Amino acid sequence: MLKAYIIEDYNKFQMDWYLSTYKNYVQVIDVTQRDNLFDNIFYLHPFLCEFVAMNYVWKNNIKSDYIGFFHYRRLLNIDNILQNIKENPNITYIKGNIYSDFQHVIFPMLEDSSIYNDFKEYLIKYDPFMYEVYNETYENANNIINGRSIFICKWDNFCNMCQFMFGFIQNFISTYRTIDYILFINKEIGLQHGQSYGNDNYVSWNYTNKNVYRFFAYILEYLCGLYIEYDIKKNNLISINHLS
Repeated sequence: MLKAYIIEDYNKFQMDWYLSTYKNYVQVIDVTQRDNLFDNIFYLHPFLCEFVAMNYVWKNNIKSDYIGFFHYRRLLNIDNILQNIKENPNITYIKGNIYSDFQHVIFPMLEDSSIYNDFKEYLIKYDPFMYEVYNETYENANNIINGRSIFICKWDNFCNMCQFMFGFIQNFISTYRTIDYILFINKEIGLQHGQSYGNDNYVSWNYTNKNVYRFFAYILEYLCGLYIEYDIKKNNLISINHLS
């Protein structure tokens, strides 16, 4: 009925009790592992962060009535979630009600990037109403758009969300004829910070360029929250906020 995934890339952060208590509902996806048996893009974890795990569940069709994702430091109360679903089986989204600093970090970075126009065009081509929701929420994104990719939703809605999010990545690849994230990120570091690392084999991670290093992960995080709001508004879906 419900399957939630915790994206894990460092350590368990004292999750043993949580995993033991909710073992029928929660599973850790360790994105540092290389799984050659299933469709995955775990090797892109440095650039796409937790979204490689979402891609893994989606691409391998690991179905459940409700599917969800938590952060290893931000775990939702499974008992409360199950109770909410039991009381109202028409609920489509349960949002973590945790917000990212979209206005002060992600939007400025996106607007200074070389693909800002492509980003807006993608939203319009997907659905003009998507672009309307983007404009409506732009000024108050910190208070409206669900962040940190923490949510529960029905399976079909999750699949549509993934098609939208990863469609943006595919659009980037088609437009720029490249899947070389290293070259692109180094270019953006130079564009946004006036720095050139002069090495196409790796990206130098430091506190100056850490946000640009995770550029696509930040964009996907915003698109994830944006899609949730779009889906709720367009299809008049039932959603609730879930704090803990």
